[in-house]
Amino acid sequence: MAKIKFGSIITDSRGTVGGHTYTWTRYGNQLITKPQTAKLQTPRQTAVRVNFLLLTKTWWQLLTVSQRDDWRALAAANPRPNVWGDDFPLTGLALFISLNRRLQQAGLAAFDDAPADQFVTPPTTATLTVHAPSTASLAFTTTPAPTDHVAYLHLTGPISPGISNATTYLSFLVASTTSQTSPWNIATPLLARHGAIITGRQYAAALYFLNTDNAALSAPLTATTIAT
Repeated sequence: MAKIKFGSIITDSRGTVGGHTYTWTRYGNQLITKPQTAKLQTPRQTAVRVNFLLLTKTWWQLLTVSQRDDWRALAAANPRPNVWGDDFPLTGLALFISLNRRLQQAGLAAFDDAPADQFVTPPTTATLTVHAPSTASLAFTTTPAPTDHVAYLHLTGPISPGISNATTYLSFLVASTTSQTSPWNIATPLLARHGAIITGRQYAAALYFLNTDNAALSAPLTATTIAT
């Protein structure tokens, strides 16, 4: 579904209508033919889809009406920003899936009951260090992470040093144990996902803190480095 931002005249548009996609490029807004990608799924994509179906079944088949109403109230009280930074509320189901997906990625148990709030303490600094062929760490403050918080990391594989915005290359890599101290050794999950570190390539990270009491995720701190 396309999203269109109206002003006195339409100022922006995103998404897909029919066979065409609105997108933003360095040249401004463009309308392009919707790309037709192969339907092949990686094991990670399959796991995400299965998890989504299981959480949806839990919402409709296991949660009580009262539990679902509590999730709807939490969603209404905690709107999310859209692509333009404007706040909009999620549905209760969308928030239930979003928070529980985070917990399960971090190796934590899912919630049936909606938490009371979405308070989370954010990290204040993040510095990524990567050395070929197999050394990688992330230094951060405040250290250790606050009680009942885990460090939650998105990371790219090796990308061109000329890329200034690595957002589209980031994906979830690993979550720490509670009260993680700095520096955090992230070599093992990095190598397992992306292989040996390549000298001269850029690596980018987005560090969050995840509050394990309510599944709230802080705003990210980004860090980039060129592997040596």
